[in-house]
Amino acid sequence: MTFSPGSAASYATTNCRIYEPRRGLKINCDVIRQRHCFPRDHDYVRLFGYSYQRKTVLQNTSTRHGAFHLLKYHLQPFTTLSAGVGGSYDSHQAAEKSAEDVVYFLDFLYQELTIGETVYEEQELISVLVELSRSLQFSGRCSECVVSVDERSFHLLLKLWETAWKISVAVEARLINNAVMSSYAHVLGRLLFWDLISSIQKLSGTSCACLQETLVEVARFRASLLWDDLSKAQDEIVCLCDQEWWTLPMGCKTGVPSTLQLEIVNHLLQERVPLSPNPSYCRLLILSALTQNPDLAVSTAKTLSTFWPQNATEIIMPILDHFLANMDESYDRPIASKPGTMEKFIENDISARSLMNLCDHICSSDMKQSNVFYECLSLCAGALRGATPEGNPLRQIIGRVYLKLSRARVLAFSRSGVINFTLTMLVLARYSTDGSSKNHNLNDILKRFQERVVPPADLPLTSARVCLLVSCLSSFQLLFNLLQQPVDLAPILSFAVQRLHQESTKVHCSEVVPPLLEVLEDLATADAFNNGLILYSEIQTIYNKCSPSLRVSIQTTCSSMIDRFYKHNFESDDNPKARLSQDAFVSSTISLALPLAMTSLSQMEKYSSNYELNCAADLCAEILIGLVKWRHPLSGTLTRASFIQDVIRHVDRQPVFVVRTLALIVKKSDGETFIKVWQETEGPGLLLKLIMYVRSPLVEMDLVTRLVLKKIKSELLQVDPAPTADFMSCYQQLLCYWSRRHQELMQSCSIAEAAAFRKTVRALLRAVHFDAKAVLDLPNGQVAHLYQVVALLFSDAPDLLYTKGLADCPLPRLVETFVYPKSLLREGKVVLPRMLVECMRAQGHRFLLGLAQLFRDNDAFIGRRFSEIVGYYCKIFPQATPISLFIQQTAMESPKLTKIMLDTVWSLDIDRTAVIDVLLAILKKCSDSLSSSTQITNVHLSLLTKLASVCGAIQLPKFRDLLEACLLPCGVHCTSDQTRVIGPLMASSLCKTDAARTLPIVDLVASTWPELAEYIVHDGGIQAALSSTQNRALEQVKKKVRLLGVK
Repeated sequence: MTFSPGSAASYATTNCRIYEPRRGLKINCDVIRQRHCFPRDHDYVRLFGYSYQRKTVLQNTSTRHGAFHLLKYHLQPFTTLSAGVGGSYDSHQAAEKSAEDVVYFLDFLYQELTIGETVYEEQELISVLVELSRSLQFSGRCSECVVSVDERSFHLLLKLWETAWKISVAVEARLINNAVMSSYAHVLGRLLFWDLISSIQKLSGTSCACLQETLVEVARFRASLLWDDLSKAQDEIVCLCDQEWWTLPMGCKTGVPSTLQLEIVNHLLQERVPLSPNPSYCRLLILSALTQNPDLAVSTAKTLSTFWPQNATEIIMPILDHFLANMDESYDRPIASKPGTMEKFIENDISARSLMNLCDHICSSDMKQSNVFYECLSLCAGALRGATPEGNPLRQIIGRVYLKLSRARVLAFSRSGVINFTLTMLVLARYSTDGSSKNHNLNDILKRFQERVVPPADLPLTSARVCLLVSCLSSFQLLFNLLQQPVDLAPILSFAVQRLHQESTKVHCSEVVPPLLEVLEDLATADAFNNGLILYSEIQTIYNKCSPSLRVSIQTTCSSMIDRFYKHNFESDDNPKARLSQDAFVSSTISLALPLAMTSLSQMEKYSSNYELNCAADLCAEILIGLVKWRHPLSGTLTRASFIQDVIRHVDRQPVFVVRTLALIVKKSDGETFIKVWQETEGPGLLLKLIMYVRSPLVEMDLVTRLVLKKIKSELLQVDPAPTADFMSCYQQLLCYWSRRHQELMQSCSIAEAAAFRKTVRALLRAVHFDAKAVLDLPNGQVAHLYQVVALLFSDAPDLLYTKGLADCPLPRLVETFVYPKSLLREGKVVLPRMLVECMRAQGHRFLLGLAQLFRDNDAFIGRRFSEIVGYYCKIFPQATPISLFIQQTAMESPKLTKIMLDTVWSLDIDRTAVIDVLLAILKKCSDSLSSSTQITNVHLSLLTKLASVCGAIQLPKFRDLLEACLLPCGVHCTSDQTRVIGPLMASSLCKTDAARTLPIVDLVASTWPELAEYIVHDGGIQAALSSTQNRALEQVKKKVRLLGVK
C-alpha cells in the first residue's frame, strides 16, 4: 500500500502547526489502493472539521471515543442499511465532505498504528480495535451494498473493512497475552474474505481492481486456510470483540459456485499467492465447471499444472475425458489476431502442413489460442513435456484415448471430429519417442490412428472426405520426419489410388492430388531424403488418371523434389542408413519421374511446344543434372548414359523438348554439367537434327548451339569467327566451315583426308532422314523451317552433297524430297500442297544455286536434274520467282552461274512462247535490283548475246518485247568493245532472214542501242540482202542513228 501526500493546508499559530488535508478527494478505487500521508512535523491535525493534538487522538479515551463517534456519524449516509433503502445518500447535505473525512481519518489511523513512531499501550490498542469492530457493525458489510446503485458507498465501506483488517494484523503481535483480542485479525480476515467473495459473486465478473487486490492480500494472509474456507463454506456465528457476526454475508448462504472458485484460485495463483497443492478439490471444481464454462476450467487447469507440475496428470484427466466425450464438436471461434497468437484455424484450408503447424503451436510452451480444445491438448502436451521416466503420463493418456474413442465412433465423426482426433494423436505421437514410452512408440500410435480413421474399402467416401483423410494421414509423415523417423507415404498413396477407382461415389483427382503433392513438397523442403523419402510407384497410377493440368503439377512437384535433393547437404557418407535412403530416392527418380515425362511426350502431337512439354523438360533436366552430380555408383545395372539416350531419342518427335532440356541444364547448373551430358550423345548428329527440327526463333536453341560450338572440341563443330547470336546464323557459319575445310583439303592434295571428312559429313546428313510423304505430314511452320535449313545446305556447301560417281551422295534424296518431288507427281499429285509450293517459292533459288555450282563441272546427271527443276519451277511459278532470285544473287558474284541459268531456261523443252514469257518475267523482276554495269552485262548482255544469234529465225510477236527488254539496259551500260562483239552476231543472224522482218528489228535497235544499230546498218551483208526500196528504208534508219548522235 502506498502513501500519497495529496494536497494539504497548514495553519500555523504562535505555539503549534495544524495540518488539514485539502478537499476534492474522489471516492473510487484509488482511495483503497493509496493512502494519504500525514506529515509528522505538524503537532495538530484536522479531522472531521476539528483540530486534534496528534498525540492525544488515540491515547486520550474521551478524544478517541469522540473521534470514532464522529466516524460513525459521517459513515451514516453510506451504511448498507441507508444505501439499501435509497435516497439517504443525497439527503445528507455534506455527503462529499463526510466521505473525505472518513477516508482521511482511516488513513490517519492506519499511519499511526502500523508505521507510526508513537508507542501505544495494549489497552489503547484494544480500545481502537473495539471501536473499529463497532464501526464495522454500524456500517454493515461491503457485499450488502450494491455497487451499481451506490459506488461511493461500496468503496468507502471497503476502505473501512480493509483498514480495520490491516490494523488488526499490524497490532496482533502486540496482543499476544490477550486471548480474546489475539484472534481478532483471524476472525476479521475470515469475515472480510467471504465479504469480498460475495461482492465478486454479485458483480458477476465486473469487479474493480481494488476488490481483486484486497482479496489477494487477504488470501495471502490466510493461504493455509484457503482450501478449508472454500470447501466448507459454513455459515456460523463468530465473535469480534463484543459483536457477533455470521460468517457468510447475505446472498452467500448457498455457497460459492465452482466457476467462481476456479476464477479465484486461478487469480490467486497467478498473483503468486502461496497456496498448498490441493489437486483433488480442484479436480472436483473442474469437473463441475466443464459443462458450464469449459474455457475457465481449461485455463485454470493450465495455471494449476504450471504451479503444481507434479499433479498435472490428475488435474488434466477430467478435462481430457470431457473433450474425448465431445470430440466431434467444432470449438473454433473468431478471434482477433494479436502478436504471438495463432489466427483462427480454418477447416476449409486443412492440409498436412497446417495440421502439423497447429500441433507444433499446441506443443509449444507459450501456446496462446482461443480454441478451448487446443488448450486442452496444450495441457496434455505440457504434462508430457515435463514427464520423466519415473512419472510419464503418456501411457495413461493414450489408454484413455483408446478407451473413449473406438473405431466405430471415429468413423462416424464429422470433419471437425476427424481434425480434432488427428490433432490429439499428433500431440501424443509428438512425445512418444521418449525412452520411457516403451509400450507406446510412434509406429504403434500411427497404426492405431489408421485403424480408427481409415474406413473399410467397401464404404464409399466423398472427394472431400478422401482429401481430409489424406491430409490427416500425411501429417503423421511430417511428424515422423521431424522426429528423424522413417517416412512412408505408400499406404497413403495406395489409399488415394483405391478411392480414385471407387465406382459408387466419384472421387475427383483435382481434390485428392493437391494435398498429396503438398506433403511431398513439404517433406522435400524438410530434407526428408535421409529418412526414406522416395517417389512412389503409386504416383504413376495417379498420374495416368489425371488431367493435363494436374499432370503438370505432378511433374513440377517431382522437379522441385529432385532439385531440393541435389541441393541437399550430403553429410551422410558415414551414415549407411542415410546413404541407403538417398540411393533409393535416386533410383526412384529414374524409375518413376523419367517415365512420367516420357508418358506425357508420347501423348503429345509431334513437334509440340507448350507448357506441358516445358514441365517435362524441366523434370528431365533436373534428373540429368542430378545424375551428373551424384557422386556414388547407381544401383543395379543403371547407367547415366542410358537415361541420357532415353531423353535424346525423342529428338525426331519432340525436338523442342530435347532443346529445352539441354538449355535448362545450362541455366540450372553450369557449362561443365552440360558438357558431360552432351558427351553422352551423338554430338554433331544431334546438333544437326536439332537445327533441322527446331523452328527459329527459339532462345533455348540459340543458347545450346552457341555453347556447343564454343565448348565442344570436335572437327565438325568449329566456326570462325565466334558463334553469332541466333542458331540459324551459327548453322550458316558451320556450313561455311565444312565447305571451306573440304576445299582446303582438296587443294592441298589431301585427297584421303578430304574424302574422310566428306564421308563424315554425309553420314551426319543421312541421320536426318525425310521423304516427301513425311514432309507433307509436318506442321506448316515446321515445313518452312526445314526447307530453309536444307536450302542453306544446298547454297553454302553443295560440294559436300554430291561427288560424281559416288553412291553415298545425299543430293539425290534431298532433291527428291525437297526440290523436285517426282515421286508425288508420279502418284498423280499434279497440284502439290500449298505450303510445299510456298517453301519452294521462298527457297528455290538456293536449291538452284547449289545445283548450278555443281553443274560447273558439266556433270550430265546434275545437268539433267538442273534442267528438270528449272522447267518445273517455270511451270508452277509463272512469274519465275526462284529463278529471278537466283539471277539477282549471282548477277554480281558469278556471271558463269547466271549464264548457266539463262542458257538452261532458253533451252527448256517447252513452248518457245512460254520461254519468252519466263525470260520477260525474269527481266522484269530483276529490273529494280540490277543497276550496275557489271550486273547488266552479266544478265541482259548475256541473254542478248544468246538472242542475237537467233533473232533472225524467231518470228514470235513477244520476241520483239524480249529484245527491247535486253537492248535498253545494254544501250545504256555496255561499252564499245561489247558492241563490237555482239554486232557481228546480230548482223549475221539478220542477214539470213527476209527484209520485212529485218528492218523492224534494226529500227528497234536504233531506238534502244544506237551504237549497235550503227554497226548493223553498215554491215555489207545487210545492205546486199535488201532491195533498193528496202535500202531507202535502211537509209532512214541510218539518218535516225545520226540524229541520235552516233558518228
